[in-house]
Amino acid sequence: MKGKFLLYLIISLMITSLSIAQVPADQDTIEIPAGVDGALESTINNDIDGSQNRINPNRVYKLFKDQIYVQNAPINVVNPTGTLTIVGEAGGKKPVIIMVPPGGVALQQNAVEGSIKLVNIHYQGMQTDGTQNNENWFMTTSNSLPQSLTIDNCLFEFANIDFFECMGWTSGAKFKITNSYFRNLFYPGQWWGSRVFMCKHPIDTLWVENVTVSGGGLTFLQQEALCKFAYFNHNTFINNHKYWLLNGYYLEAYWANNIFTNQNWVGEDTVNVATGGQDPDALLMGTIQIDTITYRQEVHPQYRVDEFTLTDDVSLDKIKVLVADNIYWTDPLLDTYYNNVGNAYNDIGPYPVSYLTWSGIAGPHIVLNVPGIWMNERTQSLINEYPLMVEDNNQDVNPQTVTPSIADATVADQIAKWNQVKWEVPGWTDDMHDILHSGYMPGDYDPTTIPGGESETGEGITKFTDLPEDYSQTAHTSTIDGLPVGSLIWNDAQNDAYDPAAAWAAVQEAYTRLTGVEIALPGTPDNYMLAQNYPNPFNPATSIEFSLPRSGNVTLKVFNLLGQEVATLLDKDMSAGNYRVPFDATNLSSGLYIYKIDAGSFTSSKKMLLLK
Repeated sequence: MKGKFLLYLIISLMITSLSIAQVPADQDTIEIPAGVDGALESTINNDIDGSQNRINPNRVYKLFKDQIYVQNAPINVVNPTGTLTIVGEAGGKKPVIIMVPPGGVALQQNAVEGSIKLVNIHYQGMQTDGTQNNENWFMTTSNSLPQSLTIDNCLFEFANIDFFECMGWTSGAKFKITNSYFRNLFYPGQWWGSRVFMCKHPIDTLWVENVTVSGGGLTFLQQEALCKFAYFNHNTFINNHKYWLLNGYYLEAYWANNIFTNQNWVGEDTVNVATGGQDPDALLMGTIQIDTITYRQEVHPQYRVDEFTLTDDVSLDKIKVLVADNIYWTDPLLDTYYNNVGNAYNDIGPYPVSYLTWSGIAGPHIVLNVPGIWMNERTQSLINEYPLMVEDNNQDVNPQTVTPSIADATVADQIAKWNQVKWEVPGWTDDMHDILHSGYMPGDYDPTTIPGGESETGEGITKFTDLPEDYSQTAHTSTIDGLPVGSLIWNDAQNDAYDPAAAWAAVQEAYTRLTGVEIALPGTPDNYMLAQNYPNPFNPATSIEFSLPRSGNVTLKVFNLLGQEVATLLDKDMSAGNYRVPFDATNLSSGLYIYKIDAGSFTSSKKMLLLK
């Protein structure tokens, strides 16, 4: 790869400017040539009219397969009503975007005002001279429109602080991250860096599915802002220094079929937890966190009555939570660090210590919560008390991934060594070369080499199975959908056959089975709607979907052609949302039936055919 990369650099030195031909506004896609330094950002940045407005706010910028794109200036887009979309051509190796500082001057962060969508690309977050911006993509908005981040089938490597800094999105952003891999998320400067995104404002939808993350500090950083709908299904999180998800405030949250290995392996300083920690009740942070929503949180405007009062929609008895078929595990190779076996890391006590100063109190402080806990007592008590919150079949077992999370005791020792430096324990020095090249991070941690072909010196990947590491596992199967627990991107056949709609339906059915309550599809609809049942005709089961733009009493009943009621599927108060209700007609005979919904002033009915 290095020979090909050097050729691109030579070409770039021969080109002093890139002029972009005017493209008609109605053309949906612009193809960007590879092998020309700066073509990517020049094409995107210059796609504006004389008034500096985007010619086509939702234009797609297509990158060619099997190519490397050299970026030597930031992408800067002001697109408040549109979506910047960059799509890699399918059918070959993912296009690679690699940042080369021109003239030794580091590139600044990319900046996008508006939404962004990235599909089938490989993005290197570290520049070829080793420079990393705190944010790779700085996202903002200048209006009250909710913005969105959509990522599918992408490989991201390296993140200093954030891949996507979305603090400028304040109006119910939507995140959908699917079928992707975030690799080598490690920032030696702090535990909390290396994040997929940061958005400490109310989020409408957070959907993360079939994703793997290796490393990471606060991987998805929300922090005390209400998220209306969160869905984490079939993901694998390996070696998080701190919290893979920092938030506890949801109206609906579904964690299913995920692998969590070595979560929060740094541990917590007990003084920090008591006086200034992340948990508002001064409890240890768990992998799964749930908390009461109060006026102190930043919430969506529709849930706030006034400065000190929230609507009843956020009360605990209405919050839906599913935590099912997850694996959580800490590698025993870290036990020496956790238990200070043989006084390996200090001679003060049986556990690691910290010399950090919290609230004016100097160390040493005993470091507890190592390994990280699954749930704290508040989260567990809420699940036990409220019937709409349910936990099932979560296991503390070795996920037995093909590539282990920590290769051997030498690697574990290097991780522990780094922790001593961060705890400011006297006598420890920070040799990052040992950590980065110990095997803790996949690959060689070098932005000038491109992984592929089972090595770090290839020319890119077509599938994630082209990478040297392999986080697949076959020992643990989900009781929800029958698939292996964790991300499926490491098995080509399973990944290709994966059906997100069927997976979501299986999670819905699992929640209904465990609670007896139907759950909504994400998002709040604008209008009432009653959909045609599916499947139709059916035998003996089918599903009925409907939408409620506002809360109220809902009845959903089934009648025969004589007008006689044969089933009442719903008769209760329901929140606004999109719903899917199962109907089992095992006890009915074949024939035509009518189902009818009444919700406030909205009434609608449809026919369905039962064939046995």
